[in-house]
Amino acid sequence: MTEPVGPELLGWRGLAHSVMDYGGAQLLKTLGLVGFAALLEGFGLVLLLPIVELIVSETPSTDISAAIADYLGAVGVTSWVQRMAILFAGFFILMILRAAILLRRDVAIMRISLGYVDHIRQELLRSLVYSSWPQIQSLRKSHMLDSLTANIARIGMAMRFATQSSISVAMVCVFIGTAFFISVPAGLLLLATMVIACILGAVWLARSKILGEGMTRGGQDIARETVRFLDGLKAAKATQAEEDFLKRFASAVRYTRKYGVDFSRQQGLMRRSVELLGAIVAMLLVALGYGVFNVSPVELLLIGGILIRLMPALTAAISGLQGVANALPAFDTAQRLKANAQYGKMHNTATQAAFAPDDMSGSLVIDGLAFRYDGGENILRCEHIALPATGLVTISGESGSGKTSLADLIAGLMVPQSGDIRFGKVSLNDDNRSLWQTQISYAVQDGFLFEGSVRENILWPDRSDDDALIWDALEQACVADIVRALPAGLDESLRSAGSRISGGERQRIALARAFLRPAKILILDESLSALDRQTSARLMANLQTRAQGQLILLISHAEAHADHSNCHIIVTDGRANLVKDEGVKRGKL
Repeated sequence: MTEPVGPELLGWRGLAHSVMDYGGAQLLKTLGLVGFAALLEGFGLVLLLPIVELIVSETPSTDISAAIADYLGAVGVTSWVQRMAILFAGFFILMILRAAILLRRDVAIMRISLGYVDHIRQELLRSLVYSSWPQIQSLRKSHMLDSLTANIARIGMAMRFATQSSISVAMVCVFIGTAFFISVPAGLLLLATMVIACILGAVWLARSKILGEGMTRGGQDIARETVRFLDGLKAAKATQAEEDFLKRFASAVRYTRKYGVDFSRQQGLMRRSVELLGAIVAMLLVALGYGVFNVSPVELLLIGGILIRLMPALTAAISGLQGVANALPAFDTAQRLKANAQYGKMHNTATQAAFAPDDMSGSLVIDGLAFRYDGGENILRCEHIALPATGLVTISGESGSGKTSLADLIAGLMVPQSGDIRFGKVSLNDDNRSLWQTQISYAVQDGFLFEGSVRENILWPDRSDDDALIWDALEQACVADIVRALPAGLDESLRSAGSRISGGERQRIALARAFLRPAKILILDESLSALDRQTSARLMANLQTRAQGQLILLISHAEAHADHSNCHIIVTDGRANLVKDEGVKRGKL
């Protein structure tokens, strides 16, 4: 399932729209500070002209200096010392104002830049979190990891480059405007310099984006090999295949590094080219300014100073734009992932149709159900199944027959293309899916645990901390004695994915978490598969007790589990059927 992404979301246009949508009035204010700071820089350069001329000669030779001298004379300031004192005071005040504006500018830029990167990361994560389960399954884990880490970091770099360029572009415009104010011919020469640099820069920008695409592909390769390494390290060590991981990872790193080195080489070439262009312009300025355009020595000196400051600003502007162009593919990748996730977006609970929990009281009924993933054939059908409000139901079938798909549909992770799943008065649909799931507790097959204490894992995601309830859930899951034996008990760290404990213990702690969640339906997907026969029997007895007040759906391959259940659903070749009492021994609750 792929949602087309329009040009308004990608490239330069997409980045500009995205930043403007986020920044709003604050962005305009920040750009205003950037422009004002650049203007103050220009005013300072213009004010240097009369100061230098007064130092060199008491008689001004330029129009600007003469106008300032006339004004000062009109207000009674005639002596050289008085004029110098006023000009120096004005220049000092201007520099203080400039420093204050620069401080505000830098803080505002940092706030916008960091805030925007946090905004992109949060929006991307939000899109993934609220995406439908089938859409999540269609996305590559490595691409999600790469976008949330490396690509976000590169978008942060793009913002730093963009702010650097905005400041430098403003300075370049002010420097050239100041040169025009001092001498029109000199201003034209500097303007021609900027045009030539921009033409060269356009070529460099296109090349920078191509190199950025290579770096983005390399980052995805690194993320893919990282996921493969983390998921398969135990198997690799058991078969002495660690070297294969190292070779694959090293290959991905070399590929990415090549494009990074090429980009650095291109930026170095750009800087040297602009420096060479600046040297040529400096020689033309001396030859033409004094010999052809009759620019005074003082004006020529100031224009030379402007040129000295112009070329680094021009270099920084082009370098910054190169950096943005290089990071654009990372932005585009994040935007595509966000758009694809939103394409399968689930409704937020804030917009859901409300119903009372008591409405989900009665039988669980499945009627005329047909489900398929987008673009595929039906993988699950069910004509009619009616289950009691409470009781223990076993779901069995061959691997790949559709057992987990049936459980996922009942859990609200997916909605069927046709048919009805109804519990009491409520039928599952897109509009009430999130509220439906408040009455579902689901223990997944792999016994999901995260790095943290036993207590944190059992209380996840939002249960209140009540030791009595926690220990009761652990007792029901037949794992309380194991937790008590841990050095720190409930506060013992499980490390990464519960690596300190066995697979069966991980399953039972995850089961205790499911027991702790108040819900009308408890779904257990192979949650007893890693247990020995004795522990499994104890757990089944506990499940039978719980089933007196809760509907429990147990996915299991063990025939003995079906023998002690109220109902038995068999899924064969994508068809779910309820097995009646004939030929099936039932345990009575």
